Amino acid sequence: MKLINCISALAVSLCLICGCSQANSEQTSDNSAELVIYGSIYTADDNNPYVEAIAVKNGRFVYSGDKTGVRKFIGVNTKVNDYTGKGMVMPGCTEAHSHFLLDKLLVEMGAFRISEEAGKTEILAAVKNAYSKAKASGKKAVFGFGWNIAVLLANDESVSLSEIDDACPDIPLYFSDEEFHKAFVNTVTLKKSGILNDDGTEKISEIEGGEIKRDAGGKINGLLTEQAANYVRINLKDVNDLITKDMAKKALIETQKMLHSEGYVYYMDGWPNYFNTETFYEAARELENSSSLYLCIGLPYEFDSYVTDISAEIEKASGLSAKYNSQRINTKYIKIFMDGTFAGRTAFTLNEYPDVPGNPPPYKYGLPNWTAEKFSEVTQKANNSGFTMHVHTMGDAAVRRCVDAFAQSGRSELRNTLVHVQNVDESDFQRIKDNNVCCAVGILWHATSEPIRDVMKAAFPEGCKDKSYPIKSHLDCKTNVASSSDYPALSGAPWHPFKIMKIAVTGQAADEAPWNPEECCTREDMLKILTINGAYQMHLEKERGSIVPGKYADFIYADQDVFAKDGNGNYLVTDSQLMDVKVIKTYFEGK
Repeated sequence: MKLINCISALAVSLCLICGCSQANSEQTSDNSAELVIYGSIYTADDNNPYVEAIAVKNGRFVYSGDKTGVRKFIGVNTKVNDYTGKGMVMPGCTEAHSHFLLDKLLVEMGAFRISEEAGKTEILAAVKNAYSKAKASGKKAVFGFGWNIAVLLANDESVSLSEIDDACPDIPLYFSDEEFHKAFVNTVTLKKSGILNDDGTEKISEIEGGEIKRDAGGKINGLLTEQAANYVRINLKDVNDLITKDMAKKALIETQKMLHSEGYVYYMDGWPNYFNTETFYEAARELENSSSLYLCIGLPYEFDSYVTDISAEIEKASGLSAKYNSQRINTKYIKIFMDGTFAGRTAFTLNEYPDVPGNPPPYKYGLPNWTAEKFSEVTQKANNSGFTMHVHTMGDAAVRRCVDAFAQSGRSELRNTLVHVQNVDESDFQRIKDNNVCCAVGILWHATSEPIRDVMKAAFPEGCKDKSYPIKSHLDCKTNVASSSDYPALSGAPWHPFKIMKIAVTGQAADEAPWNPEECCTREDMLKILTINGAYQMHLEKERGSIVPGKYADFIYADQDVFAKDGNGNYLVTDSQLMDVKVIKTYFEGK
């Protein structure tokens, strides 16, 4: 017995020694994580959607699971944050299409802005004031934005070219509307961009996919729409020369701060070459080289339907991509406008617009920017060169023309993307999925105010007037849907992720009656839309977008748990309270 007891005691002692050695080994081994977090954690991973703990090392997740399993990753230098009962952790969010860079750049370059409520008198006064400031400061061009064509139409007002010239007589003017789809310009601009000859005669009378508007006598009146406005801006060197790389860097830094403040770590810019320069590409590269870029950013190359040599444009895009593409900067996109907007009656639709007085232009089906044949050529050449198509679509006919081209001439593995996607014909939902087309949906517009609904019913074509920005119909077909705020096009609306979630779940932006409640989605759906779906659209899903060991540790901590329930199974954060959830911390690659 004594021998047995001695052996037992020795065994116990050895176990204790081994246990201590194992603990010490774990604390100092290479398995030790830099950060461990406890709490309510949503992973966006179907195989393991809800966990209690995560561990991060060298910028990547090394563990996702229960509290017991994470202990082996805790060492003497591991930082441990316990958020149990204090909110939730989830993957970082994706902004699938917006214009933060342009918005911030306009501030840096000193562009003037006018209220959307401004009428003719205010518009001309703003131009005159901006001209005076430009002359005093030595600027060689004037750029502004903000007016709304609907206000002029409602007031039965029009602005003539002579009035614009009186306000800004001798330096180029480009004055965009609030949608950035129309612009007032002066005679100097028309000459310098090649629309008019030096003697004032017309050099170019029309531009494919856009309008050079005219007065009752048939003379150019200074208002340009869609591709015509783009043509003038791109070819107006004086405006493009206003932009410097330092301005672009400041704009990108401010964009990054703003996105991080609300939990976004992946960002697809909608128009990086809005001004005909490489400044945004250069700025992003410099920030990345200095370890100051804390975003994965998409920078598409945009060109318009008036181009005559598509292959040459693809070559330009390839040159930019070869120069700037990197781990955090994705330049493998071609941005295209298939149509315009419903406000300008340039959204391309399957059914005729109703004949509403004062609702221009006089196109029965809107204004498609590209013919079917030419768009198929762009799709084929872009995809064959490894570029994903990123296409602005509003009307149901615009969606169909794109899907036709993607199906006939595209490559599904490149995930060609429809942006905004206001209206889709029922027959096209499944075709979108079958061709692996992604949809960056304008969920902010999924809920609309009562006055806007009245306008839609009166002025929109059948199939578009009573339903817009569908979500659930896409999800039912298993289409990859991501969230696009299009900021600042609707800058008064909430672009914050949980406010967008509230709209997607309820069909309400405020207290109005729900709009399209049959197209609302669940909270789980919306978090996937904001996270892994957006990462998929940006070709990032293998390394980002969900909390999975091996992926980059991009995640956020919010102050409330949107999945927590009471004893009766009701959400503690009600649907209407979703908009009050705040992002407290944003992590990019574990920092």
